[in-house]
Amino acid sequence: LSDKLGRQNTYTLFGLGIPIVGLAPTLCQNAAAAAASAVDDSSTVPLLASFYGGSVLAITFYGGIFSVLPAYIADLFGQKHVQSTG
Repeated sequence: LSDKLGRQNTYTLFGLGIPIVGLAPTLCQNAAAAAASAVDDSSTVPLLASFYGGSVLAITFYGGIFSVLPAYIADLFGQKHVQSTG
């Protein structure tokens, strides 16, 4: 993905996952409240699907950030700053 979009654009795309992670507790709470008050499951399914989809995206973005970070740091600060030990 970063080869086609560019490292900076890919890192920005991963940053867009922050609102998804921020909305996860709200989606979960709304799904639980809808399940407690609803007779049928039609109101809880979209909320749970959003929560599950957001969770999958958050996990994917979490791994993607750590895979793109070393190359992005090398682009910003130079190759000598991309080592794990000093």
